[in-house]
Formats: sequence, structure tokens, C-alpha cells
Amino acid sequence: MRGPVLTANESTALHASMQKFVCEVVLPNEAQLMAGGPEAAALQQQLAAQARACGLWGLFYPQALGGQLQHLEQYLPLGELEGYSEAGPAIFGTYATLDAHMLQRHAGLEQVVERRGGDV
Repeated sequence: MRGPVLTANESTALHASMQKFVCEVVLPNEAQLMAGGPEAAALQQQLAAQARACGLWGLFYPQALGGQLQHLEQYLPLGELEGYSEAGPAIFGTYATLDAHMLQRHAGLEQVVERRGGDV
């Protein structure tokens, strides 16, 4: 089932929020994130928690799992912003989006939650 299309104002606001988060939060931490190690992993988890709190995590997940965008054309401009950083997919929860959609379609929501270890 597909969710509603965002209005132009909602889409613009979401894009502005994502751009601000990427430019002001993610990119200034890029060197530390790419350094690897436990400090980078902890920072990545912290930034993912911040993205969740800002409503920017898992935007293209299935709607039943909290996704806000159900149309690819809504997600693509935001996906471009996420891709400004190599850590973007992990910070914004998009690295498992295809898995979540396929598991929901072919196995059910319980399998999505189980496979993601509850991280949805």
C-alpha cells in the first residue's frame, strides 16, 4: 500500500531539514566518521539517534515501519543529500531500505523486525 504524496510545502520543509542536518551535523564529523574504530562507530550511532529525533531516519522504509515517503520520486532528492557522506546510509537508516521493502512484501513485517534486530 502506498502512502500519501507529500505536499510541495512538506517536501520543501523535509528537504531543508535534511540539508541542514547533513551540512551542519554530518559533514563536520566526516573525518572522524571515516577514521573508523570504536569512536567512529559511537559517533555514527549518536548521529543516527539525532537523525531519528529529527524525523530524518528511515524515511523510505515501508509506511508500516514508520517510513514517511512511499514514492521514489519523493525520496530521490533526499537520498542525494544522504549520499553527501559515505556514512549517510548508516546515519539515516537507508542501508537496509530495499531489504525492508522486500521482506515486508514477501515475508511480512515480523521478518523485517527480526532481521533488523529490532532496529526499525
